[in-house]
Amino acid sequence: MNILVVGTGAVGGFLGTQLHLAGREVTFLARPDSAATLRDNGLRLIDHAGTEHVVAPAVTTARGIDRQWDIIVLAVKGQALQSVIADLAPAVGPATVIVPTLNGMTHMRTLAEWFGADHLLGGVCFLATEQRMDRTIVQLTPAASLTVGELDQRVDRIDSIANSLDHAGYTLSVSETISHDMWEKWFLLATAGALNCLLDADAGSAVAVPAGFATARGLIDEAKRVCAAAGFEPRSAALARAFDLLTTRESRFTTSMYRDFRAGRAVEHETIVGDLIDEGHRHGIDVPLFEAAYARLCTYSHALAGK
Repeated sequence: MNILVVGTGAVGGFLGTQLHLAGREVTFLARPDSAATLRDNGLRLIDHAGTEHVVAPAVTTARGIDRQWDIIVLAVKGQALQSVIADLAPAVGPATVIVPTLNGMTHMRTLAEWFGADHLLGGVCFLATEQRMDRTIVQLTPAASLTVGELDQRVDRIDSIANSLDHAGYTLSVSETISHDMWEKWFLLATAGALNCLLDADAGSAVAVPAGFATARGLIDEAKRVCAAAGFEPRSAALARAFDLLTTRESRFTTSMYRDFRAGRAVEHETIVGDLIDEGHRHGIDVPLFEAAYARLCTYSHALAGK
């Protein structure tokens, strides 16, 4: 199957490069300036072992789309979704499948409204990468995984899609509970991101200060109640992972949102934290700790926009 990767940043660049290295037919959809840079310099990835890979995959811009793809891997940040979604329309054919790796859940409703739910798979990507100023993508930890699954189990196409995305420098899994998996990722990232940004520290340093442990526990509880009210209460393994990552003093866990926060870059506060607050309010659930974290992220974002 031919694959269009939308996004050339830390996630899209990593996934697309690994698929290209695995011999898949990959094209990147990029903005004109990014497309020109990719054509001139290629895409550079340094994996966790320190091995450098420079690839020169096919690149297109929205104006250059003249075909339709079998698989579209949508790997942009939440704040960029609206700016790219209209660009995708010419690339989506009757049998095109969109695999989104975005955080939160609001994007699923948006994509379904634009393209129809039958074009969507669920997707969960766990990956720690960052893109340097020179556009080099660096893998920060060895763990890298992509989980995909049908939202409607009656559809019979997942095996061929999984085969096209597998054996490409990350662990590929197929899940029959992909919606629950996506909610559990949101539960973890929202809780961890709120803790990191509210206390401006990695998880272990945050829980080591007075009231830090209570803050972490409180955020976990608020997020758990919101997810449960929506019908996706975190299962025991997801809860255990959150407690391990967020309440032990040895943990150095941080989210990409916090790394962006520390680096002075735009953050995904609306889709990760703001949307969780809205979901809680829809169910009559108070989330004061998330609201405090959201206020901090909003003041940061307003200051960043004013520079």
